[in-house]
Amino acid sequence: MQDADRMAFVEDFGIVFEQSGSSRMSGRVLALLMVSDPPHLTAAQLAETLNASRGSISQATRSLADMGLIRRGRIPGTRQDLFSVLPSAWVDATRHSFQQITAIRRLLERGLASMDGRSPQSRAALEESVAFMAFWEDFLPKAFALWEQWKQEHQTHNAPASPVPDAPDIPA
Repeated sequence: MQDADRMAFVEDFGIVFEQSGSSRMSGRVLALLMVSDPPHLTAAQLAETLNASRGSISQATRSLADMGLIRRGRIPGTRQDLFSVLPSAWVDATRHSFQQITAIRRLLERGLASMDGRSPQSRAALEESVAFMAFWEDFLPKAFALWEQWKQEHQTHNAPASPVPDAPDIPA
């Protein structure tokens, strides 16, 4: 992939990420990290490449780390934090979302309980929502198991471990 193609990918990914409810900068940072070689960059490198402020890079990396899509680490003997995308980033982020589904279902059930004695029409949206969340709670563990099976059958090699070891969570 040529540099112009890489940067077009980064910009397009930022737009799609923004359309899905996150910030465009977070999408740009994530995309740049996915196409970087070596597969880790400092905050300064991210800011320079994306022509962005250190503050916006800090906010984006913190958000992406909270989502489980990137990690911060440090190569032993250096003082700069490096950011990288974990090979399991999307699986980890989906697992995190799975935990949110359970919390949302429980909250929706509370709302439904507060509607006892109300008309079926007024309860319909909450009932459908509870059922939908229960479906995902039932389905996602099966989907994760199918993913592991598919990965074993289709991957010819494992992704190399990131050269960036885990580091304590330090604000960027």
